[in-house]
Amino acid sequence: MYAKVIDQIQRSVNLGLKLSLARPRDTRVAAGFILGGIKDVVLQAARSRSADSAVLVAEIRNFGLCGVVQPELTATIANSAPPEESFFSAD
Repeated sequence: MYAKVIDQIQRSVNLGLKLSLARPRDTRVAAGFILGGIKDVVLQAARSRSADSAVLVAEIRNFGLCGVVQPELTATIANSAPPEESFFSAD
């Protein structure tokens, strides 16, 4: 099952490379990092039962974008929306 998800993520990263949105990298390894990070965060959120799902989704989106996007585009993406309280913010 994980291999199919990694395949889909890898295709997305490959597309990002073709569109010059992603930095050159081993896309299979990057896909594994993305899936592993999302899996761990969702697992921790499920265990805590106090996570705001909207914040969690925003954090996953930001990780996906900022983790693979060209550095020149990172500032544009970061400035496109006001910062929200982070899922990982101290209470």
